[in-house]
Amino acid sequence: MDVLISKVLAINTDTSKIIENQLQQMQTLTVNVNTISIDVENLKLENTVLKVANVKLTDKIVSLECYSRLNNLILHNVPEEQGSSTVMATVTNILTETMMILNVSCMLFDDVHRQGKPLANKARPIYFRLVRITDRHTIWSNRYTLKGTSYVIHEDLPESYVKARGQLRPVMTAAELCGKKASFNGDKLKVDGHSYGVDDIPNLPSHLNPETACTKRTNDVMKYIGDKVKADDETWKTTRLIEMHNAVKAKFVQNDKLKEYLLATGSLSLGEASTDSFWGIGSTLQNPQSLDAGIWAGNNYLGKILMRVRYELK
Repeated sequence: MDVLISKVLAINTDTSKIIENQLQQMQTLTVNVNTISIDVENLKLENTVLKVANVKLTDKIVSLECYSRLNNLILHNVPEEQGSSTVMATVTNILTETMMILNVSCMLFDDVHRQGKPLANKARPIYFRLVRITDRHTIWSNRYTLKGTSYVIHEDLPESYVKARGQLRPVMTAAELCGKKASFNGDKLKVDGHSYGVDDIPNLPSHLNPETACTKRTNDVMKYIGDKVKADDETWKTTRLIEMHNAVKAKFVQNDKLKEYLLATGSLSLGEASTDSFWGIGSTLQNPQSLDAGIWAGNNYLGKILMRVRYELK
């Protein structure tokens, strides 16, 4: 019996030692876990600090990029002519004859060139840089004279600014339709003294929401609403010609003036002057070849639909 008791006591002692060792290991693991948790929190804090620093650095880079482009302007929709020497003469002529700027001959140009490789059906934009900022301001302040022409002049902005303005433009249109004063400042839109960025779009005041601000619909507002529609591409491909025909026919049935205008084209070939190869002829009106239906490169399905609707309305 004593031997048995001794064995039991020995087992208990060994078990106690094992439990004690396991408790010590658990305490060590707990300390390690706590240490790791602290390290994780420190890493999160460092990551947050790095993100803030990255945003500030990115903003600084974009700001420097804006400054470097400050004297630049971009002229769009200018038909291309043979010979690079004509680019400067073309710009000078537009500034003088179309924009009616009197002191063009006194302006100093640092660089004038077409951007990118030549395209078959589209005129490349003309980039030009002024030496003096005052000359740049003179040209920019006269941009309103291009209204009614095919020419468009833009500021040379960083890509991030161009993207942001594109997303904010429907908001600007909605604001102007409701009598608000709106203008862009960098990648922000100012409306009656308040500044809005792309991140503010989901929480816009009701009077600036392009979908509800005004009943009048412009191209910008309708495009904004249309871009939010999600459709299955494969389904659309099988129904787009029918749907477009129905939409186009409804347009002319509801408007007598448009109907008369369409019927007045008689048996002429109609084309959608767009670089879109499916709906359009594959080129814009800036390309002289767009007037020759025999060499249209696009499928011109919108033009064909117009001609079918014209036949149906006779």
